[in-house]
Amino acid sequence: MKFLYVIESEAQLVKIGVAKDVEKRKATLEATGGHALTLIQSFGPFTQATKIEAKAHQTLASHRMKGEWFSCSVTEALAAVSEALKTVPHVSESPAPESSDPPGWDLINSLLIAPMMKRVEAIEALAQPNPR
Repeated sequence: MKFLYVIESEAQLVKIGVAKDVEKRKATLEATGGHALTLIQSFGPFTQATKIEAKAHQTLASHRMKGEWFSCSVTEALAAVSEALKTVPHVSESPAPESSDPPGWDLINSLLIAPMMKRVEAIEALAQPNPR
C-alpha cells in the first residue's frame, strides 16, 4: 500500500507522486534537488495508488514539465487527484480518522490558509531588521 501526495516546489512546480513514506520521499527530493518543498496534501494509503497517480498525470498531461512535475496551480493538481480518486477503483487500508474539523476543512486549509500563511511568513521575514 502506498500514499499519493501533492508537493509544491519553490519555483511553483507541482509534483504528484506515490510513496510508502511521504515525509521520507519529500526529504529525498529536497536533498537531491537542493530546494525546499512544501507538502500540500497526502492521500491514502491505497492499493491502487499508482493507477490513481497515472490518472491524475493524464489529466494534467498538457502541463507536464518533466516526469511527475507539472506547471499548474496547486488547485489544478488537487482537482486532478480528486477526479482520479472518483474514477479509479481503489481500496484504502483503513477509514479516514475521525476529525472534529468541519467537512471540507482539509481542502480549505490546503487551498486558502496554507498559501496565505506562506505569504505572511515571507512578509514577516522581510520586516525583520537586517543585521549588519
